[in-house]
Amino acid sequence: MENTPTWLTFPQTTACAAGAASRAGGNPRYDKSMLEANMEKTIKVIMVEPMKEPYPAEVENTLEGLQKAVGGYIETVYLDDYVVLVCNEEGKLIGLPGNRSLGNDIIAGTFFVVGSNDDGDFVSLTEDKIRQYSDRFQKTETFTQEQVENASVIFSLDFSK
Repeated sequence: MENTPTWLTFPQTTACAAGAASRAGGNPRYDKSMLEANMEKTIKVIMVEPMKEPYPAEVENTLEGLQKAVGGYIETVYLDDYVVLVCNEEGKLIGLPGNRSLGNDIIAGTFFVVGSNDDGDFVSLTEDKIRQYSDRFQKTETFTQEQVENASVIFSLDFSK
């Protein structure tokens, strides 16, 4: 960071702070008040915990709120246009239980499904998406810890089936 120009550094306030700040009218300065005015303070999501049915929930739309919801650093997986799965980035590494399969991978620990907009910011899921992804993750699954650890990461997922 020592050689990084000051206009490239942003406080870590939200998951999308750097991207949103760089889009702030071409102004490279980070304007927290402008960002917060344009973001939903809480977002409607589908929460999916291991061995439980998915349920609608509200999550604080800040980095801290997103991390609290998954119990650690966040990782995003784009499921569909404007739909993102947010999980614990270190879930497998720290031994969280397997939750649901996703392609040939297994998501470890609690995750949630959230909407996104054209700017890549998190937004509330629509009622249609709430129903769609509640149905998609309705069935609970059981995995051994070995299955979770050995699951492969898939970079392209097809949910059309």
